[in-house]
Amino acid sequence: MGFTQQVTPPIDIEAHISEILLSKGEEADNQSYFELLNQFYNNPIALNTCSASELSVLQLLSDAQIKDILTYRTKQGAFTNKYELLAVSSLTLDDIKEILPFLSFNKPIKIGAILKNSFGSQNNYVLASGSRALELPDGFLSDKFLGDPYQYNLRLKMVNPGHTSLGITLQKDPGELLFRNDSLYTGPDFYSFHYYIQNQGIVKQLALGDFKLQFGQGLLLGAGFLVGKNASSITSIQTTLKVQPYTSLTEFRFFRGIGTTLGLSPHLDLSLFYSNKRKDASINALATNVTSLRTNGLHRTASELAAQNSIREEVAGYALTYTKKSMELGVIGLYTKFDIPFNPKPNLANTYRFRGQENYNISAFGRYYYKNITMYGEVAHTLANGSALNAGIIASLSKGIDFSFQYRLMDPDFYSFYGVSFAENSALANERGAYWGLNIKISPALTLSGYFDMYKFPWLKSTIPQPSTGNDGLLRLSYKFKKSALFYTQLQSEQKQRSLSGTVVKEAATHRLVKYVLNLDYNLESRITFRSRLQWTKSYFTTDEVGVLLYQDINVQLRKVTLAGRYAVFDTEGFLSRQYMFEKGVLYSFNTPQFSGKGIRYYLVAKYAPFKGLVFRAKWSQTIYYDRKTIGSGLAQVEGTTKSQITLQLKYDF
Repeated sequence: MGFTQQVTPPIDIEAHISEILLSKGEEADNQSYFELLNQFYNNPIALNTCSASELSVLQLLSDAQIKDILTYRTKQGAFTNKYELLAVSSLTLDDIKEILPFLSFNKPIKIGAILKNSFGSQNNYVLASGSRALELPDGFLSDKFLGDPYQYNLRLKMVNPGHTSLGITLQKDPGELLFRNDSLYTGPDFYSFHYYIQNQGIVKQLALGDFKLQFGQGLLLGAGFLVGKNASSITSIQTTLKVQPYTSLTEFRFFRGIGTTLGLSPHLDLSLFYSNKRKDASINALATNVTSLRTNGLHRTASELAAQNSIREEVAGYALTYTKKSMELGVIGLYTKFDIPFNPKPNLANTYRFRGQENYNISAFGRYYYKNITMYGEVAHTLANGSALNAGIIASLSKGIDFSFQYRLMDPDFYSFYGVSFAENSALANERGAYWGLNIKISPALTLSGYFDMYKFPWLKSTIPQPSTGNDGLLRLSYKFKKSALFYTQLQSEQKQRSLSGTVVKEAATHRLVKYVLNLDYNLESRITFRSRLQWTKSYFTTDEVGVLLYQDINVQLRKVTLAGRYAVFDTEGFLSRQYMFEKGVLYSFNTPQFSGKGIRYYLVAKYAPFKGLVFRAKWSQTIYYDRKTIGSGLAQVEGTTKSQITLQLKYDF
């Protein structure tokens, strides 16, 4: 039997993925995309046996490039090494460098080597992190928070790429107790465990403990691997990954139990899963009805602790997937049961909210490749209630032009507790929309990309007292100066309804937001790199607002030390013109803070590797406001004009 191993040389995968995230922009879901790419770094795609859909999940290649790779493989035979990718005409050297860490070349290795690698390779590690804010918020000063102000997390992971994965995760948020031992709960605030096996005869995947599921377009089962709308523009499609281990620190939207994928034939797979776990919820005083689920994972106060693990959820289901050459077809059956019935407050906004204890879902999904065209879709239905549809097409109109179109429809009474699909709403309900994406490679150095998305919410939302519509779009022009610099200018526009404050009767009005970006990355191939960025935003609502953000990055890579710093200045006239920026952090730490008012923010991230296998990381950040005497509100309010944070992390590979 042949086994795969990663043949690319060791790289700083954190820095590599961070650069990819920065290119996607602040609009991307950075955490889920980081997890996706990191998963394929640890379990690389077998280039000589993979399908087009497996390559597309990386969201780093166009359909035309994927087709060229597979055509080369068919005509010339298996890729023997990474250098053969240079013979694929549509791949540039930069494209190859970007995708190489996530590919393998099917080199056979012996069972003994596999067992040895399980206990002594760079894929096994223990990672410990701690952080705290220096200025204590009111929740600590008023003794409302029961725990200390530190955040801790500990990860242990042992990975044999393509075969097994064992992981343990522990976490405590600021304000939470480090360890509880009472009548309701015993242990750390959040813990996660998984053992995962792949490619063992008929068992293609087996997950014990915590796992996630992704099938079709994610209407029923989405693992969170969705970048969303961003400058790449061709991002509306998802890929069936089936059963995957859960490794995130996010404390919701995962399964706890057992999930497996069995190969019934060379083309037919059956996935079965069962989950039984407790979830946080708001419950009435008599503990007879659930009014809503809680998803922030915070357990700092007495009321938050009372909501922790207050209901039990059971999930069971199956997915049957047929894959052959350029076609994929599948069906899903899903059953969900709660031990306490849901009964939201009786108001107009909750008219279509889920009620009861049980929910049944079914769906059918498919994907078909024809020449330079990919057609995909999923249709799902909640029995006795509403339906949902997500369907689209991606086409390479020519060697340098890629186009995508996607249509989605989700009824107000469609209920999907684990769905993560392309949509404007975070909850997959009460939405209709159409999305167009376009990417034009004008020359080897010049690229024009963009998208336009229009949507409608047929029923009112909790924040908008009427049915509403909206649209948003983005246009980016990028120019690369050989190997020395990358410059792009970007225009983004958004228009949707917002509620008016201060009115006796709830009303809404149109809010329009326009954002301009100028960005320059310099010395991309050097040990010293720079990024300069200017963002200018104008908000049109009851009163107009303007916001500006300017920042300068510098990154220095030495032999054992890597430094990444930023200095930013922001000035906004209000909350509606607030500014966002994606920040670098320690490993597996993601941050896209927002800023309103006037002030500065700076940070420094240091990485020190004294010897092979041991890495220290630290981040210091501070925000200083010039227009206020307090920061935040409620239990998060901080007295003064400064917010500071320090994070320390230790990673040991074994």
